Amino acid sequence: MYEVIISNVNSGRVWRKVFETRDGADRHEERFFNGPKGTRNRRNYRVEIHHRPAPAVQRVVRPAFAEEAA
Repeated sequence: MYEVIISNVNSGRVWRKVFETRDGADRHEERFFNGPKGTRNRRNYRVEIHHRPAPAVQRVVRPAFAEEAA
């Protein structure tokens, strides 16, 4: 998993988004700067793309409340 972090240098606002592939993260960065709102000035933003390990999937075990109440 890849996390894209885009922060505005002037206001301090931060956008975060997670993608499965590096290509998806790169496409998001390009869309952010060349999107429908026009071209944004890259000088005003800081962009970081971090590789994050996928979260571990664990089995959820529900306690047997019905059996304990009886």
